[in-house]
Amino acid sequence: MTLLLIAFQCSYAQFKIPEKPSVETSVYDYGNMLDEAEHKFLEEKLINYADSTSTQIVIITVNNLAGDDISMVSTKFGQQWGVGQEGQDNGIVILLSDWDREVDISTGYGIEYILTDRLAERVINQEMIPEFKNGDFFQGLDNGTTAIIEVLAGSYKPKNTFDYKGLVKYIPIALVILFMVFLAYGSYKYGSGSGGSGSGRSYSSGGSYTSGGSFGGGGGFSCGFGGGGFGAGGGSGGW
Repeated sequence: MTLLLIAFQCSYAQFKIPEKPSVETSVYDYGNMLDEAEHKFLEEKLINYADSTSTQIVIITVNNLAGDDISMVSTKFGQQWGVGQEGQDNGIVILLSDWDREVDISTGYGIEYILTDRLAERVINQEMIPEFKNGDFFQGLDNGTTAIIEVLAGSYKPKNTFDYKGLVKYIPIALVILFMVFLAYGSYKYGSGSGGSGSGRSYSSGGSYTSGGSFGGGGGFSCGFGGGGFGAGGGSGGW
């Protein structure tokens, strides 16, 4: 009986995706986290972007997630509402939960190879969460959407988070270790009387963020949601 009650409570608490809106636009502030001017600014910004590229970025805020995983809820919004254009799957959902203090970026199938999971998390951690920590949800969403647009255009440059100042204090230790290694190597080389050469493997990574293609016009929000498909692409974070 207890197990049945727990199962019932869990199913009852599950977040329910609202019905697809009759008016399909770019911002749905169910969580009342934006004032009227902020709502209008973001809405117009994303409508203009969608009308020029057909890529739909939709912001959704909610009060809470009823215990559900934010990435799953965000993907469900995109899939059930059909954000993006059919055949292009170029929709993006940004879901922000007030009570849970979490944000998620979910990408349609046609976007996830450009706005990769790693880049989505960088946008969240570097552009959005610092503002959310200060209670400025509008600025975080504005920064985040601008960064996403730059990623899709191939012009986004993530902030360098490497702590060079913190590295300085380790330089003396590193020099001592290198000196000891040098001495040990010299002792081995001349002590054994043999030498040799080896081959190593080097790795390099690129730091360029360019899009492999572009999405043309012909969609936008004037035609509503076109039925784009969503998978598990994107990233999430909390503060």
